Amino acid sequence: MNELLENLYKNSPKLTQEYIRDVLKLTDHRAELVANITGGISLPETELLCKLVAQQRPEISLEVGLGYGFSALAICSSTPANEQRTHIVIDPYQEKFWKNLGLRHLNEAGYSDIVDFYPQKSYQALPQLLQDGVRVDFAFIDGWHTFDYVLVDFFYIDKILKNGGVVAFDDADWKSIRPLIRYIVTNLNYKVVGTLPEKHKRELIDIELGIEGSCIALQKISDKDNREIFFHKAFF
Repeated sequence: MNELLENLYKNSPKLTQEYIRDVLKLTDHRAELVANITGGISLPETELLCKLVAQQRPEISLEVGLGYGFSALAICSSTPANEQRTHIVIDPYQEKFWKNLGLRHLNEAGYSDIVDFYPQKSYQALPQLLQDGVRVDFAFIDGWHTFDYVLVDFFYIDKILKNGGVVAFDDADWKSIRPLIRYIVTNLNYKVVGTLPEKHKRELIDIELGIEGSCIALQKISDKDNREIFFHKAFF
């Protein structure tokens, strides 16, 4: 693991009160709970990302949500330094709420030359990438967590993800995200290639689909979309 990333876990930076109040819009007892959470992905999730990226060896990777840079450091450090790389990062809150610490950490780790940063909302940046003809090999979705935002993030990432590419979802056990993953696996050309252990009792459909844990990675197995207009498979 990258040395700077190891230090981040040792220091365990938290979410700022300003971010919790103004972005997450939490002001009740939940704000206190969130304030005690490290402002980055868990160590097991980092290890899973490192494994997936090392296997995938992406020329172009992408992530929605930078924060302190935990996941970006994991992704960038898992590809050989001598390989030509681009890592696209989308984060509209990086300057105002994260004080550019994610970008600073990437720079300190020596990855600034391969990072292509977009300060726009993901629903603005992703369509632009599609229009520009960008194609990615690996993507990590860790932006705004409501169902509609994650759906839009995936919709556009699916359009630019190469056949054989992998997309991973943070907080995949959230009620706003798990149904989308079920839909993707049952209705689209994707298979499960990475999970973490489930923290709670698994639902039958998740057992059948091989879905579990707070991070789930899916691989695109075909670029072809042969669905007719009435096509639909139940996913809950």
